[in-house]
Amino acid sequence: MVVLSEDGNTIVFAASRQGRSDIYLYNRETRQLRNFTQNLAAEVRNPTISADGSRIAFESSKNGQWDILVYDRSGKPLNLPKLY
Repeated sequence: MVVLSEDGNTIVFAASRQGRSDIYLYNRETRQLRNFTQNLAAEVRNPTISADGSRIAFESSKNGQWDILVYDRSGKPLNLPKLY
């Protein structure tokens, strides 16, 4: 799955390398690729990006089940209330 920010500058996608899945951000202006989840010891999938490009959400198996994690663009997790 590949997702494009509303302004078209950032591409977010999931990829697997050597059996490990990660979320990547690609900046089309600077042509820089960044492994967004390289420090997260978990499977990840289904990334998306907010309309303004400030937040990235994705599914993670970090807690032994699939949860949705939301991070700001710098890579800091956001503590949002759980909806259940």
